[in-house]
Amino acid sequence: MAVLVALVGTGCEVDVGVGVDVAEDGSGEVEVAVTLDPDAAGRVTDLAGQLRVEDLTAAGWTVEGPTPRPGGSVVVTAAKPFVDLDGADEVLEEISGVDGPFQGFELRREQSFFTTTYHFGGEVDFSDGIEGFSDEGLRQRLEGSGFGLGTAEIEELTGAPVGETFHFEVRTRLPGSLIEGPATEREPEAAVWSPEVGERSTLAASSRVVHAARVAWLIGAALAAAALLAVLLARRRR
Repeated sequence: MAVLVALVGTGCEVDVGVGVDVAEDGSGEVEVAVTLDPDAAGRVTDLAGQLRVEDLTAAGWTVEGPTPRPGGSVVVTAAKPFVDLDGADEVLEEISGVDGPFQGFELRREQSFFTTTYHFGGEVDFSDGIEGFSDEGLRQRLEGSGFGLGTAEIEELTGAPVGETFHFEVRTRLPGSLIEGPATEREPEAAVWSPEVGERSTLAASSRVVHAARVAWLIGAALAAAALLAVLLARRRR
């Protein structure tokens, strides 16, 4: 709790990013990155020693950091692979638990002869602030709040809305070309959202892979059939 008070009480900012990368075979990786801005990084001493990641690593997550970045910020990342789309749903649920702010996230795949379409969707519910980021047991250990302080307490310390301290981003990179979802100039091939604290957001993205070899085969078959028909018609005329 002392670390959090040191951060939010001095106007520091914390960025939380969730990334979902999917390959054509349905495998991929979920990554969560927490970035402390230079002020926050400078006020936390021995961050590496204070991190408790045993539960994460036991659950199959790979944790890296704290890693310094240019400009003085520091990032800690946790990543976990999945082998299929059902596994992705399970990993996404681990991010915030059954009752956390990330709800109903799923990845689906629809296949036809010519295309494969991937769908990503879910809801991010920050309508109750940031306290949903832990289960009840963790809230009890941290004296009632997922971060050790409630939304109202953080706003009292900072004198500003909690959304000015904590910033969130969700990104998904699906196979093929993005056909639905907010792309950005920074990542034109990914769908990127910035959920606001105090709001509930619905996220949806889709991409499509065109099986060029199958399309080419069909075109070739059609041309061959047309050529054969032309030959047969020419013979009949003779």
